[in-house]
Amino acid sequence: MPVQEGKDPCVKERLQAILLLLDEKTAIEVSSILRHNEKTIRRWAKARNEKKYEGSKPWKGQKKKLRISEEEWRKIGRMAIDKKITLKEVYVYIWDKY
Repeated sequence: MPVQEGKDPCVKERLQAILLLLDEKTAIEVSSILRHNEKTIRRWAKARNEKKYEGSKPWKGQKKKLRISEEEWRKIGRMAIDKKITLKEVYVYIWDKY
């Protein structure tokens, strides 16, 4: 069940941190109240200042760029099947080529 807009507990916690900072508490005090690292509190405040409400939402991260493309994996798989090579030989092939 998806979390409704404005009901996300992560956003709520980050907004609490911002409110405590606006109440003139230090990042160290806020970190002890919310039980998060001081650097985390500072990062939340910076994101909030730069991106407004969007900065309070959790970051989903970036997708990793694959070292070997899907097409290359298919070629390696076909080669392994056609030549009937072992998994260890596939490993050595990939290690040497990439």
